[in-house]
Amino acid sequence: MSRSKHYYNYIVDIIEKINRIKSKIKDVEFEEFIENNDLQEIIEYNLMIIGEAISKIPSEILELEKYLNIMAKNENID
Repeated sequence: MSRSKHYYNYIVDIIEKINRIKSKIKDVEFEEFIENNDLQEIIEYNLMIIGEAISKIPSEILELEKYLNIMAKNENID
């Protein structure tokens, strides 16, 4: 597996975990979240997975991604 493909898999994992978190907390009030230990553990687990995946992506790739996002936003400005 090429390195870029390997990093791509980490990015896909990150996106999947973000979507999982979003689906779990959708329509959940803050008070409900605070009282729900199971939900907190699910969110914490997914955040840990995201952190681990990010730590395996070289900073050069993360910086490139930031640069590309900035460039894309600037191109859409009238």
